[in-house]
Amino acid sequence: MMSPGHRTAFRFLFVYAVLFLAPGVELIAEPLVPWVGHDLLGIDCEISAEPTGSGDRTFDWILLLCGVVSTIVGGALWCIVSPRGRYDERLYAGLRVALRYVLATVMLGYGFSKVFPTQFQVPGVYRLVQPYGDSSPMGLLWTFMGSSPAYTMFTGFAEVLGGVLLLSRRTTTLGALVVMGVMTNVVMLNFCYDVPVKIHSTHWLLIAVLLAAPDLRRLADVFWFHRPTVAVELRPPFSSPKRRRIWLIAKSVLIALMLGQAIVPSFLAWQQMQTGELEPDVYEVETFRKDDAVHPPLVTDSARWRRLSISSRGFTPTLMDGSKVRYKIERAEDGVTLTISQPTGEPAGTLVETIVDEDNTRLVGTLEGAALEVELVRIHDTGFLLTSRGFHWVNDVPFNR
Repeated sequence: MMSPGHRTAFRFLFVYAVLFLAPGVELIAEPLVPWVGHDLLGIDCEISAEPTGSGDRTFDWILLLCGVVSTIVGGALWCIVSPRGRYDERLYAGLRVALRYVLATVMLGYGFSKVFPTQFQVPGVYRLVQPYGDSSPMGLLWTFMGSSPAYTMFTGFAEVLGGVLLLSRRTTTLGALVVMGVMTNVVMLNFCYDVPVKIHSTHWLLIAVLLAAPDLRRLADVFWFHRPTVAVELRPPFSSPKRRRIWLIAKSVLIALMLGQAIVPSFLAWQQMQTGELEPDVYEVETFRKDDAVHPPLVTDSARWRRLSISSRGFTPTLMDGSKVRYKIERAEDGVTLTISQPTGEPAGTLVETIVDEDNTRLVGTLEGAALEVELVRIHDTGFLLTSRGFHWVNDVPFNR
């Protein structure tokens, strides 16, 4: 039986959980959030709900504020209208199950994107030639994690373990403790390396804390006070054997779907990465001729290229001062004619690619109205210490470069 304090806390939590987890809430809030931001908070910048890959948009922070205010109002009204709460116990049980499965789904998705290392990729040449100081904090974190697939997979297994343990009532507390440890590290990385998933990751950590909270007193008895604790009776969800069998089948199907949803996309993305199609080819510019004038590799030359990266998505020369010029690229059916265009789609030129040998390539044509002849040498990742150093059981002296 809930105490009045627990009942009140539960109701506020229930309202917030529904607002946070219910599908379609963002669509409903899309016209409301800009109004709150502009008219009530006086924010001048654009407040858009368009997906950008960030979970910490201005829209998200205002939506979080709206959720907190709505929770306070909704929870207070619930306590006023229904002070005793006839169905609170059942709602609490249902909420706990929902939080378990939602958090398990998230952990399985996070985990398998690391078990099949797709979230953090081994740094390719394009990243390796980038000056160290030009890395963003998030880019540095991605390079750090991707440099060790073994460590990435280890963290993924920990997330998967926590998610799997949450799928059973008997192991929910253990699963919540595992997730608390894992997600505390994730939240700190997101805050300390400016990864824009701060809001969501913090919510997943708090959900793990809430799932473990009912057993905190028992855990304290064992680990702090070193005294026996009371066992918790886990009653079957249904008294009828037939209903229990139906529930078991339904639960098995649900878990299979959850695992499939987490494993299949990560595995397919990992397979695609093995083809190397996502990593651009990076070249050092050996000879650069523009309008019949040869440009030596001087850092003061604003026209000469230092490097060039070519992928199916883009054509990006790096100038001698380190700045980049980005173009779109379209390869003709002959495989050697490259049509170059501006990011806006305006034509920029045409180059013909001639592969001299495995490492040497020549480009001839026009770009931005100038005649170009460029000789390129492919850069391989084996020439970098970060990817070639490897693991050593024995280190007589620290190898810190």
